[in-house]
Amino acid sequence: FPSHDRVAGGTRYSSPVSPTAMVSTDGRTWSDTDLGVSGDTTQHTTFSIANSSNLFVAASARVSSVMEALSYSSNGSNWSSGNGISSMTAAYDVAYNGSTWVGVGAGMPVVYSSDGSNWTAATTTFGTSGVSVAWGSNIWAVVLADGKIYTSSDADTWTLQTTILNPSHLRYVSGLWLLTRNSGSYRDWE
Repeated sequence: FPSHDRVAGGTRYSSPVSPTAMVSTDGRTWSDTDLGVSGDTTQHTTFSIANSSNLFVAASARVSSVMEALSYSSNGSNWSSGNGISSMTAAYDVAYNGSTWVGVGAGMPVVYSSDGSNWTAATTTFGTSGVSVAWGSNIWAVVLADGKIYTSSDADTWTLQTTILNPSHLRYVSGLWLLTRNSGSYRDWE
């Protein structure tokens, strides 16, 4: 599943590591921050953190009935569970495009939100878990565990584009879609 990211959020940086996340104000000195919410004493494996100018959203394995797979925080230290995603057993990646958040994972392969806290399942039916998501060139793209790559302009309705063997992590960087996989990187379908 996706590798761990470091995502900048203004002057505060978040770095997901198992089983907690870490925060730093300078990128050099780090301290643990538990992604648990009030009443939750379990630790969580965090796969990805995305941010807007005033919100962090973390994608994590859901290991308790109190903590959902997608959680959000305004400061990177105090976290709350997302709503509407009780069937999502794990979230593996999350991305933000300036107005919409998209999360991918198991149980509910693709979900989206306008505020980072209230989530809706995409109407397209997917046969397996989502493993990575990215926004670029005015489209969303998701990679599923079976290698299928879908794109969407609205995060709700998705169109199958291609299938890639052993997909891992998808990003849009400097005008290129990049996909890592077990046997290297693959660039195509645009």
